[in-house]
Amino acid sequence: MALQTDALALQTDALTLQTEALALQTDALALQSDALTLQSDALPLPNLICYKLNKMLY
Repeated sequence: MALQTDALALQTDALTLQTEALALQTDALALQSDALTLQSDALPLPNLICYKLNKMLY
């Protein structure tokens, strides 16, 4: 009976670790999504800077 209890405790621990791993993966995906959004937002900046510089020069 003690072995079954130990086995169930180990299974519970394993499920807890899997849950924590999934939560970390979810957080990582959210960070990747944020990074892609920032990259996308930054794409027009060089053109905008060139436009502003040209406007100042001419």
